[in-house]
Amino acid sequence: MASYGVENPIYAVMQLAQTTMRSELGKITLDKTFEERDTLNEKIVVCSLSLWLEFRFILKTGIL
Repeated sequence: MASYGVENPIYAVMQLAQTTMRSELGKITLDKTFEERDTLNEKIVVCSLSLWLEFRFILKTGIL
């Protein structure tokens, strides 16, 4: 994750998931939060997986 300047990728993904969750929650009302729980979870997973896939690509190609 040199392109991101990340030394601990696991911690970075956890932080990204938390930031994404806060961002998505900030866009909706409290009632909607409960209704949209599955959608929120999906967005967090997609965001986290995207970062992991990029990290795996960097490791496989030896860019680090």
